[in-house]
Amino acid sequence: MRRLYVVPRQLMFGSIQTGTQPGPDGAPEPVMTETNRLMHPIIGWHALDLPGDLLLMSTSFDHNERYEDIFHAHPEVAILPNPTLEGNKPLKPHVGAAGYRFTQAHLDAIQSHPTLGALESDTVLDLFRKAEQVHPLVRLRNVL
Repeated sequence: MRRLYVVPRQLMFGSIQTGTQPGPDGAPEPVMTETNRLMHPIIGWHALDLPGDLLLMSTSFDHNERYEDIFHAHPEVAILPNPTLEGNKPLKPHVGAAGYRFTQAHLDAIQSHPTLGALESDTVLDLFRKAEQVHPLVRLRNVL
């Protein structure tokens, strides 16, 4: 299943810590992995540019729950509602929901996209439908 996120552009073109390993002195050192390597190896990730150097990004972690946990734990990843469990939840009440890091600034950035036409009353399912009209690969279904 694909999900939507709001993420900084530099995160998607950078690296994310995926673990630690002993350094030369035995102290733990971070193991860094290119962020795009966490995404589904066939589906990849697709995004719309948002103001503030943010992306509205769609991807799947069906292949690796550990990678999903690592990505979701990153402090700069804003997680939108789960389309299966919360598909009919409007975006506005999701602002400030514990554990999702989705802020009013993220909602404002989504609404500021020039062709998306997102409203704060939209659900994540509405947002997927609108995003697919702008970028056909930012979609809910995993059909390749």
